[in-house]
Amino acid sequence: MTAVSTVQGAQRDDQVSAVRHVETDGGQAMNAARPETRQPAVGTVQRAVLVSLLLLGIWLFSHPWEGIWHDGRLYALQALSRLRPDAYAKDLFFFSGSQDDYTFFSPLYAALISLMGLHAAAITLQLAAYLLWLGAAAWLLGSLLQGFPFWLGLTLIVAMPRGYGGSADLLRYAESFLTPRLIAEGLTLLSLAMMLRGKRLAALATLSAAFAMHPLMALAGAGWVGFHAAMKRPRVVLGAAAVGLALLSGLVFLAVAPFDRLLLGMDPQWFEQAFARSPFVFWDGWRPEDWLNRVLLSFSLLATAGLATQDAQRRVFLAGLLVGGSALLLTWLGTSLLHNALLIQLQPWRSLWLVQLFSYIAAAGLVARFWQRGEVYRVLLLGFLAASVTLDSAGGVLALLCAALFIRQARSGKEIAFSGTAIRLLYLMALLLAVLWLANAGLVAATEPATLTGPRNHLVGLAFHWIRELLAGGGSAVLAIGLFLAVWRYAPDQRKFVHLGALAGVLFLLFLSMAMWYRPNPRQRYYEQRALQDPIPSFTRQIPIDALVYWENDVTMSWFALARANYASTLQTAGTVFSRRTAIEGKRRMDRLRALGPQDSMFDWWGHASGLPVASVGGLLHLCHDPLLDYAVLSQDFGAGVMEQYFDPLASQRFYLYDCAWLRQNFADTWTSLGSGRKSGAAP
Repeated sequence: MTAVSTVQGAQRDDQVSAVRHVETDGGQAMNAARPETRQPAVGTVQRAVLVSLLLLGIWLFSHPWEGIWHDGRLYALQALSRLRPDAYAKDLFFFSGSQDDYTFFSPLYAALISLMGLHAAAITLQLAAYLLWLGAAAWLLGSLLQGFPFWLGLTLIVAMPRGYGGSADLLRYAESFLTPRLIAEGLTLLSLAMMLRGKRLAALATLSAAFAMHPLMALAGAGWVGFHAAMKRPRVVLGAAAVGLALLSGLVFLAVAPFDRLLLGMDPQWFEQAFARSPFVFWDGWRPEDWLNRVLLSFSLLATAGLATQDAQRRVFLAGLLVGGSALLLTWLGTSLLHNALLIQLQPWRSLWLVQLFSYIAAAGLVARFWQRGEVYRVLLLGFLAASVTLDSAGGVLALLCAALFIRQARSGKEIAFSGTAIRLLYLMALLLAVLWLANAGLVAATEPATLTGPRNHLVGLAFHWIRELLAGGGSAVLAIGLFLAVWRYAPDQRKFVHLGALAGVLFLLFLSMAMWYRPNPRQRYYEQRALQDPIPSFTRQIPIDALVYWENDVTMSWFALARANYASTLQTAGTVFSRRTAIEGKRRMDRLRALGPQDSMFDWWGHASGLPVASVGGLLHLCHDPLLDYAVLSQDFGAGVMEQYFDPLASQRFYLYDCAWLRQNFADTWTSLGSGRKSGAAP
């Protein structure tokens, strides 16, 4: 059954013929019209249960637990530092303070770590945050849609690409690792749901809690509330804005952090280093292929939902559109034109997470309202779907074109006169886009390094890489939507074999997702479970609690296995944007570390490891001649300076502990005069 007939059948089942919009308690709700004759309660319950289980399986499959990684490592460090402040005080990440100064997340995390250990605390908080996020998203969606559109919207939110901003693979909404961003997003969605239901005081309190978790993520919610209210009560909002502006001016005048940075510009040295380390924060660091098409798709869907309708619900999506436009404008002003420190640090572009989520809700609302109003509307809606899977090429332009045609037809009240031939050509164009998408995935797969030999194995490997590229390029979202439509269509079927088949398929996916959900690296899991429990006593006996250590290419071993401050790494320079002192000191340490040649000495975001020198004694001596560094842990044995060694059975590797103070005392730093000898591995 095609997607077209499935959606039509689903809407016939629900007898959804229109969408009416209700203004309740000062908020808005967009609800599908009540059917004249209801389905049997059993069928409705079966459908809701099976679709819920399907979405849970999709969520778990796309949000695996892979341990403490990405930015989750930084927040784990901040929690650990509350338990052992003397151990981590010298860490580069805390050189000039940290994000810990602006969140209540770390005390909560630290309390759970002291109660159950780092690994268990991280999983517990992650699961709790998932429940909050999904529950809040469903409640928000329930205030806008009901029936089939509600479940379709939830499927889109869960299954569609979640990346946003200037590096879509770097940051996503509903992340699969533990940071306060996930909790702040959930609280923001909860506050918006309360606002739409007229619970203003509770909504403001919840939004304040989101700010207490992660202010940068909560800004999107505050912006949406402001724009949504301004479109109904502009005078009240203007008065509130004037009061807020006066308060902000007072905070700037009194030099209250971080508002004192509003009049501070980044000097050229700081700006250059911040841009090199985190180009995704800056407008000029965004490559078109990273963000343009995705932003065009989100903005096109919101504009269509806001301008193709004439009732009160349009404010919901227009407010989201204004949030996105304001975020991009402030990002350009702050990072490209003014180099303003506060605007750069606030990273207004992060509000695009909410814009993207609202665009998926808008898509579901458009399907509910327009799918049965003519074939042209159906073609344009399928065009939006085609745009979502061709974002690496012409997806953004296609979405913009679909939005323009959609708005024109809806506002004019006259259908675009497409002949039967034109309709067939449009379907053919959609088919051509699908073929190009499949071919592009095959081309990328063909360039993968051959891992299997022999003609048959090569074809198997090629097919595997092709499927992987399809799933990574939006295919997983298309598959999820197809599964949802199939389950929705057949879940209430009274034929026993059909019903049991749908149930078996959903349960299989759920159990498979549950079985694959927990997959941290065994070595990483081991040291996370034993954090603060001294898992390497042979090293920690030699290293004082307040020492500064460098562990080659694995900062988490310093933090979790040794419970010591780490000298420098790419991850630790994340605070470059927030502090000039951290930027200068971080670059100095990374330049010294680069002489040794480890991969985590790369300060520039777009740098290449191929330009690093080979590890050598000269590089080690140059590193250890920084008087701040006490010890270095390397995988190479250079002889001189080794005071202890440790064989890690999980890594099947031996590590050597070097005493930098001894090396400084006994050997000169000749790095600048080594020349070609820099690549020598001989002992001094």
